[in-house]
Amino acid sequence: MLRVRMVLAVVVMLMGSVFAVSPAGAGVPGETFRNPIKLGAADPQIVYSGGYYYLTYTQGDIITLTRAASIKGLASATPTKVWDGSSGAAMGACCDIWAPELHRIGDRWYIYYTADASPGDFGSHNMYVLQSAGTDPLGPYTNHQLTSDGAFSIDGTVLQQNGSLYLVWSRIPPGDPHAEQDIVIAPMSDPLTVSGSFVTLSRPTNLWEQSRGWVNEGPTVLQHGGKTYIVFSASGCASPDYGLAMLTLTGSNVMDPAQWTKSSSKVFARADANWVYGPGHNSFFTSPDGTEVWNVYHAVGDSAGSCGGDRSARVQRVNFAADGTPDFGVPAATWQSLALPSGDPGLPAVPAGTYRLTPQHDTGKALDVGGCVTTNNATVDTYKYWGGDCQKWNITPATGGAYKITAVNSGLALEVLACNPGRASQVDIYPYRPGDGCQQWYLDPVGDGSYRISQQSTGQALDVAGCTKNDVNAVDIWPYWATGYGTCQQWRLDPV
Repeated sequence: MLRVRMVLAVVVMLMGSVFAVSPAGAGVPGETFRNPIKLGAADPQIVYSGGYYYLTYTQGDIITLTRAASIKGLASATPTKVWDGSSGAAMGACCDIWAPELHRIGDRWYIYYTADASPGDFGSHNMYVLQSAGTDPLGPYTNHQLTSDGAFSIDGTVLQQNGSLYLVWSRIPPGDPHAEQDIVIAPMSDPLTVSGSFVTLSRPTNLWEQSRGWVNEGPTVLQHGGKTYIVFSASGCASPDYGLAMLTLTGSNVMDPAQWTKSSSKVFARADANWVYGPGHNSFFTSPDGTEVWNVYHAVGDSAGSCGGDRSARVQRVNFAADGTPDFGVPAATWQSLALPSGDPGLPAVPAGTYRLTPQHDTGKALDVGGCVTTNNATVDTYKYWGGDCQKWNITPATGGAYKITAVNSGLALEVLACNPGRASQVDIYPYRPGDGCQQWYLDPVGDGSYRISQQSTGQALDVAGCTKNDVNAVDIWPYWATGYGTCQQWRLDPV
């Protein structure tokens, strides 16, 4: 098939209204990343300290910290377990550990979390705090009870304001007919002790806070330019309309509800065009050089919403208006490439070499040139691995943090046929054109020993069409859906 660039230009124009092309196209210098940064990571929180990002998130009956020097390394870094339910059982904190948060207060680290007294007893959820023995975020830690007033209490975080410390959390008033979750605040005498009565800062009184539950939860503090904000999640977590709202402190007394103003609507919400639903339960961290503020949150690609294991952690930079008000923007699509946080070193390059590319959903197969032909535009598929050169691929670094992938039997480059930016576009091989984003691919570690392979010009993922497991399976590109591990959009790079 001959290349007709004029036809291609028309195709690109026609597809522009259907498909959002990645802002980081071919030839852009510097390494980028793509969301999500971690699969299966609900209620994520990140702290940057001492040259490392530390990620924690809801995992059931354990608390772990995942440490990496680059935001891109969190997907595949080995987590460190710092606590488990069996250790806290004697204090009634055995199970269903939710929303751990890591905070440095003074010369110690503290992890605030919520747990049940017994398995499945969600009504007994109360808050606890772990205190580090020294200055290492990885512990060891000792456990302390934080609240126990008989009310369902979750998602504790801390606010440090004018030299004083406060606990902020989500609480269901006992006997409330709607099981309404409110945002409340109470003073603390130290990081382990609530020292006074709480006051309610926000109730879910608006319709946009009541989708699949009357819920205000997941509060987190943002302080910037001399102003203090509490950002929280509104509506039930299973709703696609789960999203972020914001309280702004307009006075100096954080314990006075009248001195907090709630946003009139969500400040960060579902983005249907980007296939992002339920973007919520967030926190904030600074870039390695301290110049940027970043938002980490979970979201799903299911338009019905989900409060399950398909929630993945995603990050993007927060901008600020001239008056200092944070602007969270629109949740980025999985096919968008974003600049790394300022000062982030990125990851070492995948070593140049020859590899078998194995689809994780069907590991007996390999990426294959159909019929082992060596002509231009030969079709690429998956086929039972037999060790032929048409099932071996040379991978070498290219430009903009991407890679060139060429078939060993022909030297022709893996590409998208005619540079078609549309979803489900066919993948073929063709002579390499340096710097062409149709023929360059990002290799992002997923975390189970495999990689997401994304076309540079569109950000769409190399995909086994229809996730089939036939003798021969077509290969195309498709937006990365980020539902979990072992999918037909994840590939193991096996050296051969």
